[in-house]
Amino acid sequence: LNYTEAVASFTEAIGLDPENIPAYMGRAEAYVGLKQYDDAKADYTTAIEKTADQPYTQAEAYVGRAEVNELTTANKDALADYEAASTALDTALDKVDVEKITDVTEQMLEALKIKVYNACARLNAFFGRNEAAAASYTKAIDSLAKLPDDAEVLDVKAAKIESYTGRADANAAQEKYEEVLPDYDALIDMGEDKTADRDAILRAMSLAKSKAGDLN
Repeated sequence: LNYTEAVASFTEAIGLDPENIPAYMGRAEAYVGLKQYDDAKADYTTAIEKTADQPYTQAEAYVGRAEVNELTTANKDALADYEAASTALDTALDKVDVEKITDVTEQMLEALKIKVYNACARLNAFFGRNEAAAASYTKAIDSLAKLPDDAEVLDVKAAKIESYTGRADANAAQEKYEEVLPDYDALIDMGEDKTADRDAILRAMSLAKSKAGDLN
């Protein structure tokens, strides 16, 4: 793929129609391919500003800018963008302009929500905000429940593994062991090798009870 040619093509399209949102999004992706991250963020920002009445597309632009921020280790900015995408998606079903976005399905909305929720959770965990991370992973799990296992818009099993594993880790970090066990059970049911981890949590629970008994 020739990213330089792609930039030129999208730039020409924008020149012909400055409201061509897909062209800004496409050029941003090409800039990422060229590692011109500031230019990519500028195009995603323009797309964000031009899509106030298109929350799904606006959320995609926020996600694009967030991913660039992660590439440049601007993790606080990335988290802010993912959170803005989440806010847009939370009202997307009510606000989608069907005249401008005719191919957005409810499954596509849920799939993007899951991506955003897991990203928010991952970054919150990175910053040590494990309670917020667990809450975001729970949102992802709730959205996953709305998708069939064979959904074409998302690898549902992989997303479930990410969400349940992340929530278990976030709750374990808070020593909320009783909330960890059901997630490990779910992962084991999905074929993940979490038996040793589950046993470790049971030992931690036993130790915590023993310490509590000693204090009494």
